Amino acid sequence: TDPKVAEEAADRYVQKMMAARKVKGEATATEEQATLDQRAKDGPHFGPGDVVNGYEIERPLGSGARGQTYEARNPSKHKVALKVTALRDLGGQWAAVEEYEREAAALMVLEHPNIPRYRDRFQVTTDTDTYFYLVQRMAQGKTLSEWIAGGWRPTEAQACAVGLRLLDALSYLGSLRPPVRHGNIEPSTVLLAGARSKASMSVSLVGFGQVAATAAATGKYGYLAPEQYSGQLTLQSDVYAVGATLLFLLSARPPSQFPESNSRIRFQDEVELTPSLALALERMLEPD
Repeated sequence: TDPKVAEEAADRYVQKMMAARKVKGEATATEEQATLDQRAKDGPHFGPGDVVNGYEIERPLGSGARGQTYEARNPSKHKVALKVTALRDLGGQWAAVEEYEREAAALMVLEHPNIPRYRDRFQVTTDTDTYFYLVQRMAQGKTLSEWIAGGWRPTEAQACAVGLRLLDALSYLGSLRPPVRHGNIEPSTVLLAGARSKASMSVSLVGFGQVAATAAATGKYGYLAPEQYSGQLTLQSDVYAVGATLLFLLSARPPSQFPESNSRIRFQDEVELTPSLALALERMLEPD
């Protein structure tokens, strides 16, 4: 999420709270209430050494439409990824909370070599909000965005190796009952270790978005399939996102920088690929 957009959204949230109090006849906020407002605006920002439910924070990893993620250590001192989502990030509606809880329960049982295991989930209620936490095993490596930013330019064989591992994970998710979708696949939600050797390459899919079949579009522009903008999330939506991610790997350009017509990314004249790979990408990037 763009920090400026997030800050503006937080400002609107606080302004709404202030307006509600004014309706009730409160002319000014007390110093204590102003502090609560600031905490509601800021959310649960942790620093190194902070502890929540036994997990010691080490550093922030990133933020998205549905919360923030931190690198932390569990009580046994093993590294984990700790994701926190506020009730207000879910729209403040308990129906959304129930949906979130169903999604979290689905994530807890995932078991695939390219999906780090989810280890724990819990919630913490404060004076200003309720926060929901998901704990996942820490994935090794750097994101695909970081690899490309660092100058790595994969061969077709290397890019295909990444893609095949991601598609294998999607096949597993689709085999579950009910099936699980990712909804947020893009270069910053795929971690890669051992990038220069296909044999030792390790690919981890993290950053699950909304996994329900009907969900608001919360991913990154260019990687979202067209149907996600109308609230639909299918297995093909995730396949589309893998195709867009591979296009980024092979071109070092985000999909949004390519020409587009009829909801199709026109990359064929922009990137030199073998015919078989170009055809595979066309099929993956075909709107559902």
